[in-house]
Amino acid sequence: MTSSTMMKAALAAAFAAGAVSMASAQEPVSFLEQGGRQAGRQMQQPQGPPQGQPQNPNSGGNQGPKNPGPNDQMSPVYIQQMFDAMAVMEAERFLPLSTDQYPTFVQKLRRLQEARMQSNRRRTKALNDLRALTGAQAQPDVPDSLIDAKLKELTAAEIEGAANVRKALDDLEVGLSIRQRARYRLLEENVERRKIDFLTKVRGGGPGPGFEGIPR
Repeated sequence: MTSSTMMKAALAAAFAAGAVSMASAQEPVSFLEQGGRQAGRQMQQPQGPPQGQPQNPNSGGNQGPKNPGPNDQMSPVYIQQMFDAMAVMEAERFLPLSTDQYPTFVQKLRRLQEARMQSNRRRTKALNDLRALTGAQAQPDVPDSLIDAKLKELTAAEIEGAANVRKALDDLEVGLSIRQRARYRLLEENVERRKIDFLTKVRGGGPGPGFEGIPR
Protein backbone atom coordinates (compact mmCIF):
# COMPACT_ATOMS: atom_id res chain seq x y z
CA MET A 1 0.00 0.00 0.00
CA THR A 2 1.42 3.39 -1.00
CA SER A 3 1.82 6.26 1.43
CA SER A 4 -0.83 8.22 -0.47
CA THR A 5 -3.34 5.36 -0.15
CA MET A 6 -2.57 4.93 3.54
CA MET A 7 -3.05 8.66 4.14
CA LYS A 8 -6.42 8.65 2.40
CA ALA A 9 -7.55 5.62 4.39
CA ALA A 10 -6.53 7.27 7.66
CA LEU A 11 -8.30 10.50 6.75
CA ALA A 12 -11.46 8.64 5.78
CA ALA A 13 -11.45 6.72 9.07
CA ALA A 14 -10.90 9.87 11.11
CA PHE A 15 -13.64 11.69 9.25
CA ALA A 16 -16.12 8.84 9.68
CA ALA A 17 -15.39 8.86 13.42
CA GLY A 18 -16.73 12.42 13.53
CA ALA A 19 -20.31 11.08 13.37
CA VAL A 20 -21.01 12.79 10.07
CA SER A 21 -21.54 10.73 6.91
CA MET A 22 -19.15 11.35 4.08
CA ALA A 23 -20.67 12.08 0.71
CA SER A 24 -19.61 10.37 -2.47
CA ALA A 25 -17.41 12.30 -4.87
CA GLN A 26 -20.42 13.03 -7.06
CA GLU A 27 -22.68 14.23 -4.22
CA PRO A 28 -20.88 17.00 -2.30
CA VAL A 29 -24.04 18.45 -0.76
CA SER A 30 -25.18 15.15 0.75
CA PHE A 31 -22.48 15.56 3.41
CA LEU A 32 -24.22 18.68 4.63
CA GLU A 33 -27.70 17.18 4.49
CA GLN A 34 -26.78 13.94 6.25
CA GLY A 35 -24.63 15.65 8.85
CA GLY A 36 -27.29 18.24 9.64
CA ARG A 37 -29.99 15.60 10.03
CA GLN A 38 -27.82 13.42 12.26
CA ALA A 39 -26.75 16.29 14.50
CA GLY A 40 -30.37 17.44 14.70
CA ARG A 41 -31.49 13.98 15.77
CA GLN A 42 -28.84 13.95 18.48
CA MET A 43 -30.14 17.22 19.89
CA GLN A 44 -33.74 16.01 19.84
CA GLN A 45 -33.18 12.74 21.72
CA PRO A 46 -35.00 12.81 25.10
CA GLN A 47 -32.71 12.80 28.09
CA GLY A 48 -34.56 10.90 30.83
CA PRO A 49 -33.30 10.19 34.36
CA PRO A 50 -30.58 7.56 34.76
CA GLN A 51 -31.80 3.98 34.89
CA GLY A 52 -32.93 2.94 38.35
CA GLN A 53 -33.64 6.48 39.53
CA PRO A 54 -37.24 7.78 39.87
CA GLN A 55 -38.39 10.74 37.87
CA ASN A 56 -38.48 14.05 39.69
CA PRO A 57 -42.09 14.45 40.89
CA ASN A 58 -41.83 18.20 40.33
CA SER A 59 -40.86 17.84 36.71
CA GLY A 60 -44.43 17.91 35.45
CA GLY A 61 -45.28 14.27 34.69
CA ASN A 62 -43.81 13.11 31.36
CA GLN A 63 -42.13 16.41 30.68
CA GLY A 64 -38.43 15.82 30.24
CA PRO A 65 -35.55 18.24 30.42
CA LYS A 66 -34.93 20.72 27.67
CA ASN A 67 -33.14 19.50 24.60
CA PRO A 68 -29.44 20.30 24.73
CA GLY A 69 -28.26 23.12 22.55
CA PRO A 70 -25.76 22.74 19.69
CA ASN A 71 -22.88 23.82 21.91
CA ASP A 72 -23.52 20.80 24.13
CA GLN A 73 -23.14 18.45 21.17
CA MET A 74 -20.27 19.86 19.10
CA SER A 75 -17.67 22.41 20.07
CA PRO A 76 -16.60 25.05 17.53
CA VAL A 77 -13.15 23.43 17.39
CA TYR A 78 -14.70 20.03 16.64
CA ILE A 79 -16.83 21.45 13.84
CA GLN A 80 -13.88 23.31 12.32
CA GLN A 81 -11.76 20.16 12.40
CA MET A 82 -14.60 18.27 10.73
CA PHE A 83 -14.72 20.70 7.83
CA ASP A 84 -10.92 20.92 7.65
CA ALA A 85 -10.96 17.16 7.11
CA MET A 86 -13.61 17.61 4.46
CA ALA A 87 -11.34 20.01 2.55
CA VAL A 88 -8.50 17.49 2.68
CA MET A 89 -10.73 14.69 1.44
CA GLU A 90 -12.17 16.67 -1.47
CA ALA A 91 -8.98 18.41 -2.62
CA GLU A 92 -7.62 15.49 -4.64
CA ARG A 93 -10.67 15.33 -6.86
CA PHE A 94 -11.54 19.01 -6.89
CA LEU A 95 -8.19 20.55 -7.80
CA PRO A 96 -7.44 17.79 -9.08
CA LEU A 97 -4.17 16.48 -7.62
CA SER A 98 -1.91 13.77 -8.92
CA THR A 99 -0.91 10.80 -6.79
CA ASP A 100 2.53 12.36 -6.34
CA GLN A 101 1.15 15.77 -5.37
CA TYR A 102 -1.40 14.59 -2.82
CA PRO A 103 0.78 13.59 0.20
CA THR A 104 2.80 16.83 0.11
CA PHE A 105 -0.33 18.90 -0.44
CA VAL A 106 -2.04 17.35 2.59
CA GLN A 107 0.93 18.10 4.85
CA LYS A 108 1.01 21.72 3.70
CA LEU A 109 -2.75 22.09 3.98
CA ARG A 110 -2.64 20.83 7.56
CA ARG A 111 0.01 23.44 8.37
CA LEU A 112 -2.18 26.14 6.84
CA GLN A 113 -5.20 24.99 8.82
CA GLU A 114 -3.16 24.92 12.03
CA ALA A 115 -1.84 28.44 11.35
CA ARG A 116 -5.40 29.69 10.97
CA MET A 117 -6.52 27.95 14.13
CA GLN A 118 -3.64 29.38 16.17
CA SER A 119 -4.30 32.85 14.78
CA ASN A 120 -7.98 32.62 15.69
CA ARG A 121 -7.21 31.38 19.19
CA ARG A 122 -4.74 34.18 19.84
CA ARG A 123 -7.08 36.86 18.52
CA THR A 124 -10.03 35.47 20.49
CA LYS A 125 -7.99 35.50 23.70
CA ALA A 126 -6.99 39.13 23.13
CA LEU A 127 -10.60 40.12 22.50
CA ASN A 128 -11.75 38.30 25.63
CA ASP A 129 -9.12 40.15 27.67
CA LEU A 130 -10.36 43.47 26.29
CA ARG A 131 -13.94 42.49 27.04
CA ALA A 132 -13.02 41.73 30.64
CA LEU A 133 -11.35 45.14 30.97
CA THR A 134 -13.87 47.33 29.15
CA GLY A 135 -17.12 45.37 28.93
CA ALA A 136 -20.32 45.93 30.85
CA GLN A 137 -19.07 43.90 33.84
CA ALA A 138 -15.60 45.51 33.92
CA GLN A 139 -14.29 47.40 36.95
CA PRO A 140 -14.46 51.17 36.48
CA ASP A 141 -10.91 51.79 37.71
CA VAL A 142 -9.03 49.74 35.09
CA PRO A 143 -5.98 51.80 34.12
CA ASP A 144 -5.72 52.99 30.55
CA SER A 145 -2.18 51.64 30.36
CA LEU A 146 -3.48 48.08 30.83
CA ILE A 147 -6.15 48.54 28.18
CA ASP A 148 -3.53 49.96 25.83
CA ALA A 149 -1.30 46.94 26.40
CA LYS A 150 -4.15 44.57 25.53
CA LEU A 151 -4.95 46.59 22.42
CA LYS A 152 -1.35 46.16 21.32
CA GLU A 153 -1.61 42.42 21.96
CA LEU A 154 -4.70 42.29 19.75
CA THR A 155 -2.98 44.24 16.98
CA ALA A 156 0.06 41.98 17.17
CA ALA A 157 -2.16 38.88 17.07
CA GLU A 158 -3.94 40.13 13.96
CA ILE A 159 -0.78 41.21 12.11
CA GLU A 160 1.34 38.18 13.01
CA GLY A 161 -1.52 35.75 12.54
CA ALA A 162 -2.23 37.08 9.05
CA ALA A 163 1.48 36.87 8.18
CA ASN A 164 1.70 33.25 9.35
CA VAL A 165 -1.39 32.28 7.39
CA ARG A 166 -0.06 34.06 4.31
CA LYS A 167 3.26 32.23 4.60
CA ALA A 168 1.53 28.85 4.94
CA LEU A 169 -0.72 29.61 1.97
CA ASP A 170 2.25 30.64 -0.19
CA ASP A 171 3.98 27.39 0.75
CA LEU A 172 0.86 25.42 -0.12
CA GLU A 173 0.78 26.90 -3.61
CA VAL A 174 4.34 25.86 -4.39
CA GLY A 175 4.17 22.96 -6.82
CA LEU A 176 0.57 23.68 -7.87
CA SER A 177 -0.36 24.89 -11.32
CA ILE A 178 -2.17 28.19 -11.81
CA ARG A 179 -5.42 26.31 -12.38
CA GLN A 180 -4.94 24.19 -9.25
CA ARG A 181 -4.23 27.29 -7.18
CA ALA A 182 -7.43 28.90 -8.44
CA ARG A 183 -9.41 25.73 -7.77
CA TYR A 184 -8.10 25.57 -4.21
CA ARG A 185 -9.43 29.07 -3.49
CA LEU A 186 -12.83 27.97 -4.81
CA LEU A 187 -12.67 24.85 -2.66
CA GLU A 188 -12.03 26.94 0.45
CA GLU A 189 -15.05 29.13 -0.28
CA ASN A 190 -17.16 26.08 -1.04
CA VAL A 191 -16.32 24.37 2.27
CA GLU A 192 -16.84 27.58 4.27
CA ARG A 193 -20.32 28.05 2.83
CA ARG A 194 -21.20 24.45 3.58
CA LYS A 195 -20.05 24.95 7.16
CA ILE A 196 -22.33 27.97 7.57
CA ASP A 197 -25.23 26.08 6.02
CA PHE A 198 -24.54 23.06 8.24
CA LEU A 199 -24.50 25.16 11.42
CA THR A 200 -27.74 26.88 10.41
CA LYS A 201 -29.47 23.54 9.87
CA VAL A 202 -28.15 22.05 13.11
CA ARG A 203 -29.49 25.04 15.04
CA GLY A 204 -32.91 24.59 13.47
CA GLY A 205 -32.90 27.74 11.40
CA GLY A 206 -33.61 26.08 8.07
CA PRO A 207 -31.37 26.35 5.04
CA GLY A 208 -28.43 28.67 5.26
CA PRO A 209 -27.15 30.93 2.48
CA GLY A 210 -26.29 27.94 0.32
CA PHE A 211 -23.65 28.15 -2.33
CA GLU A 212 -23.41 28.31 -6.04
CA GLY A 213 -22.27 24.99 -7.42
CA ILE A 214 -18.78 25.05 -8.84
CA PRO A 215 -18.38 23.18 -12.12
CA ARG A 216 -15.94 20.32 -12.10
